[in-house]
Amino acid sequence: HPRNIPSILVLHHTGQQAMWTLEYNAEQHFIDLVFDGLTNAEDVRRTTTEGLALGRRHACRRYLLDIERMQSAVSFLTIIDLPNRQYIAEGLDRRSAIAVVLPFEPAAREVALFYETTMLNRGFEAKTFPSRDEALRWLLRE
Repeated sequence: HPRNIPSILVLHHTGQQAMWTLEYNAEQHFIDLVFDGLTNAEDVRRTTTEGLALGRRHACRRYLLDIERMQSAVSFLTIIDLPNRQYIAEGLDRRSAIAVVLPFEPAAREVALFYETTMLNRGFEAKTFPSRDEALRWLLRE
């Protein structure tokens, strides 16, 4: 692919409820995950596996989780499990930066804020933002 055109790795539909896209942005060197609709634990586990593999493939440690339009069916236990088990098992580098665009939906927003706290408590760099632009500014700093 030409360097300035991001390539989409996955477009996944779960029934008629959820959609996510996952891509590597070659121009700005970050992994971009966008959720839209009702998202469950299986969506989170699968996109985590695919996203971390994509990060390793491109030697990339910057992740943007745009969950602004996500509706959550994800439990707090699923969130705790990410850094405690899946991130460690699948080799997420603790030097990685994860920017999260906060969801509009209140229950999903609570889950996102809990994710940020959980990640920070486990020694990972994660931060939530009210907009994609603010998240990208932080993620692409340096």
